[in-house]
Amino acid sequence: MNLIDCFKYLVDDIHTVVIATVDDAGRPQTRAIDLLGYDEGGVYFSTGAGKAFCRELEAQGYVALTGMKGESTMERVAASMRGEVRACGPQKADELLDANPYMAQLYPTPESRATVRTFYLFKGSFDWFDLRTSPMTRLSFTFGGHDRNTEERCAAMAKNLLNMLLLEAPRHAEQAAPDTPEAREALIQKLLAARGDAPMSADLYEAWTLYQSATK
Repeated sequence: MNLIDCFKYLVDDIHTVVIATVDDAGRPQTRAIDLLGYDEGGVYFSTGAGKAFCRELEAQGYVALTGMKGESTMERVAASMRGEVRACGPQKADELLDANPYMAQLYPTPESRATVRTFYLFKGSFDWFDLRTSPMTRLSFTFGGHDRNTEERCAAMAKNLLNMLLLEAPRHAEQAAPDTPEAREALIQKLLAARGDAPMSADLYEAWTLYQSATK
């Protein structure tokens, strides 16, 4: 299977996925949501303009999602994506609503359709796990110009900086090693804010500047 085949299976066969963001306090939030379309560059989904989910997407521009299909573990296919999202215009929203007729039951009037906000997951990484085969089939792709090596480098820089900050703030030690880039960034900002104007050691300043450089 190539990446387009994987996008097609995720959207057409799995369709409903669990998608994750973080809230304003850096806590993870998940929702079950339908994927409404795909093209060679990524996948599309929609939500309502007034929802917290929509605000988080607009503020963060990053999500992770997972979906699976199968009656039992060894008959199951699972697919995961993570990466950057951007908002689409109303023309794309209308196109996707029309392509998924059941959505008319959720948005039956022109006024309700006008509240729909559509997003495009266009740059990131994709992992495919097929437990129906022996041995298990695992495929990994990047798309939209995403560099998995850069992702891993940023994670390493963030963890190094976090470890140094946590040494200065042991009361936050239980928050060490968050799993997502958003949660790591939120904890870094929280710990930096707690330091106030306290001067940084040479080692901490170096870790901070390396992290900033890696995440630009």
